[in-house]
Amino acid sequence: MIKKLLLILVLSGTFIAGCRKEYNYYSTVMNSEKDSLVMITYPHDSTVVIDSVQLHFRVDSSLHVIRTELYTDFQFTRGYDKVPSAIWFSAAGLAIGTSHYVSLKVRTWDGKEYNSNVILLLIHYLSKPILNLTVSVAQKSSVGLDWYDNSCKITGYHILRKEGGGEFLTIADIPGSITFYTDATIDTTKSYTYEVEGYYETETSLSNPKGIAFITDKYIFYTSFTSGSQQPGDGKIVLTPDAGKALMTNYYNGNVYMVDLATGHRNTIPWSYGTLGLTMSHSGNIFAVGGSASENYEKVEIWDLNSLSLILTIPAGVATWELAFNQTDDQLMVGGSPIRLFTIPGGDLVKSVGGSGAFIRGMQYSRDGTKLLTGGNNDTVDLWDIPTATLVRSYSGNGGHVGAVAFNPDETQLITGSYEDTTLIIFDKISGGILKSIHVGQDIHSIRVKSNGEIIVGCNGGKVIVLSPDGQIIQTYNGSGLYSLDYNESHDLIATYGDGNVTLLKKIGHWEITTK
Repeated sequence: MIKKLLLILVLSGTFIAGCRKEYNYYSTVMNSEKDSLVMITYPHDSTVVIDSVQLHFRVDSSLHVIRTELYTDFQFTRGYDKVPSAIWFSAAGLAIGTSHYVSLKVRTWDGKEYNSNVILLLIHYLSKPILNLTVSVAQKSSVGLDWYDNSCKITGYHILRKEGGGEFLTIADIPGSITFYTDATIDTTKSYTYEVEGYYETETSLSNPKGIAFITDKYIFYTSFTSGSQQPGDGKIVLTPDAGKALMTNYYNGNVYMVDLATGHRNTIPWSYGTLGLTMSHSGNIFAVGGSASENYEKVEIWDLNSLSLILTIPAGVATWELAFNQTDDQLMVGGSPIRLFTIPGGDLVKSVGGSGAFIRGMQYSRDGTKLLTGGNNDTVDLWDIPTATLVRSYSGNGGHVGAVAFNPDETQLITGSYEDTTLIIFDKISGGILKSIHVGQDIHSIRVKSNGEIIVGCNGGKVIVLSPDGQIIQTYNGSGLYSLDYNESHDLIATYGDGNVTLLKKIGHWEITTK
């Protein structure tokens, strides 16, 4: 007992010596006269605290108190109006085995301050350990549990698990010296919730719950590649029909890049100035590349995909951001001002459409090849009749330049995305009315529509949004650097491109934490 008291005195003296310069309040409290006007009467000095303790105190009735303050280690902890009925000292957040000074201060209506006596409280342990559970899924057939507790008295842990909405069952009993467990008895057809129960003597403490479920309908990161460019830049990306290769243009340093998605092997097709438009034929045998805003390079080139040999050069006469083959691959639409239609492989100009001077950023053929949907810097969406080269209808509602356009599967609706006001709009094709307007928060660069009507939207900054056919957001994937997006239906594969990097997203079954 004598040794313990000596140790407390030594610790107390050390603490006080170290605090004299750090806390101005220290000298005020320790050197002020204690005339019993404010007095902590319980607990006594050097009391051991478990969890928390209520401070019993006395304030002289002659004092007109307007505020009472609690100080821990001579630092303000909490304030109260007038004289509260109860003040508690809590050990939460304080380390086991440490000692802490506690005092009170009252302020009166005439501006005076009165300090109580100072008591030293020792933190022994917390009677209710705080267990913090985390879950990491390493494999399809197992889940890893890790937890932390702030107590030194734990005897052991019960690992609790429930399936779906069932009852918690104990699946393992772990010694108190171990704070991890691997559950290798999980089934992907079920969802689970885990808890860890710490126990000692007759007391127990329960952790936070963590739930997991096996997800099969969500796009997640699959793999990534670089375009091979020495200077990262933005441009278009297209996937081959077999999803074996991706082609990218680069507006900043020119060139066309092709990446084998199985091996990562890259090929480079040289191009002076910047490349803009890019499209793949439906057969997958040829692709078209459009040029930049230099007179010598306002052209379109048709390349053989397998041999990477140039087949045809078309003097488009316009800077081409959007290109599109018709369904039979014997016509190529070049988005410019005007929009121009060329034969393939001859390269003959068939007709020109429009000519408003608007830069075309989005373009799509109808299935029968008779209609063309376009959007661009004139802030409207236009539907053209190709045989007559006439405007069928314009659709207004985008609050800025249009970055992407698409038909829904039955072509009764038009889906458009703004490059400036970050809004996705679904129009009724016949009436032109707005059926849905969805603010996505980032510039929209690409729209692809799946055969089931789901809408895939690529946004600046790397955001990919998947929506239901009626415009309800199903999933948001937050990546980085996106300027173009393509989708391959047969492989259910999303490819994004930006800053010279290609990211592939795929629906791969995976465990996901459902309860944070």
